Amino acid sequence: MVLGRSRIGKGAPGHDTVRLAAIVGLAVVIAVGSASPLWAGLASRTAAAGASVPPTRSTTTVADPHPRGFFELPDSETILRVGGYLKLDLLLDPKPVGDADDFVAAGIPITVDQGANRGASTTLSIRQSRLNLVTRRPTRHGPLRLFYESDFLAAGGATNFHLRHASCQVGKLLIGRSFTTLEDVDAYPETLDIEGPTSVVSLRQLQVRWTVDVGRGNTLAVAAEIPDSDITTPDHQATPVHRIPDWIVRARWDRAFGHLQLGTVLRQLGYDDGRGRRDTAPGCGLVLSGLVKTHAKGQLQFQLGYGEGYARYLNDLTGLGLDAVVRPTGELEPLPVLAPVVAYLHRWSRVLRSSLVYSRLEVRNAPSQPASAIHRTQYAALNLIRKIGAFDAGVEALYGTHAQHDGRRADAFRVQLSAQVNLFD
Repeated sequence: MVLGRSRIGKGAPGHDTVRLAAIVGLAVVIAVGSASPLWAGLASRTAAAGASVPPTRSTTTVADPHPRGFFELPDSETILRVGGYLKLDLLLDPKPVGDADDFVAAGIPITVDQGANRGASTTLSIRQSRLNLVTRRPTRHGPLRLFYESDFLAAGGATNFHLRHASCQVGKLLIGRSFTTLEDVDAYPETLDIEGPTSVVSLRQLQVRWTVDVGRGNTLAVAAEIPDSDITTPDHQATPVHRIPDWIVRARWDRAFGHLQLGTVLRQLGYDDGRGRRDTAPGCGLVLSGLVKTHAKGQLQFQLGYGEGYARYLNDLTGLGLDAVVRPTGELEPLPVLAPVVAYLHRWSRVLRSSLVYSRLEVRNAPSQPASAIHRTQYAALNLIRKIGAFDAGVEALYGTHAQHDGRRADAFRVQLSAQVNLFD
């Protein structure tokens, strides 16, 4: 049984390893004393993740004389911008991939159910389209910014509104649903596929975040985020236990060559079966990421993550019960996960660009996990995107592999063609 929200070696190191990693990671981050800006890159992921707009930082503030795309509300100091895009995707699958919209390597079927389609399929979708609203107004504590965004990726494959963001920022404080503080928005590779790399940190959740500028392009962020023990248990009676929030510390260095970011998440995992059997265990993840400009036309993006009990923060693993497993003795065992990502974006001209992306996830499985538990996934993407004013069009080839705990594996290939009209180019 999997506890937590729905959406991979033998054994695991003991809890002392987790505690040591947590202490070292936290000490390193605090000692460095710098982290990413409070909402740096929020507008960029809003336009870029799963879309065809490359990540760029927004520098517009309420004090700008003519903020691009904003208009004043009558009899108010508030300005408003309506944004988003309409995106049409044509997805061509030579064999079953497992998800009609997202290329989820962890969901590639090892076996195809009896009676299910075993051949090629084609999907046409507008579910990746987005609508967002941004309001800004001055206050004595600094600019007040409200951000709302929805797409159409509702549960069950329905094309209905689905909330992505709902947050409020004033000065150094952010409250609401936004990208997890552990995520490096600017290091997120550009893919037409909405899912993106299998092992990248990618999660939107409720949080309270405080960010300070420590000078020389360095910033430090500390956040308390909503906890969710994503656990596999041997029966259906247990429930996850959340006594404290997930604590995240993030440091960031911004320089002329690009940026580097180091973040750590400290968690407490727990369960209770209601019959006297319960346990808690610490979880920790450490993530190093960044973007390096290789020359005028290219940039390298990367992420390297490792930890025990932080799987739900990784793109393909949320909701799969891979934070920890309950041993037959009742002891909670956090699972170690290694998560590297590397991508290169090249601009062929002012209107033509490509990204090459590779991502890998590896879970050190526990002996008590079922044979079908995810052990390893891989994800690769290569695209070509052309921009003409507010219009973007592109083609992308995707390849993924999925290996289980019992050694069985499968792979899948997809071609995606996308056309997108941006409200603002």
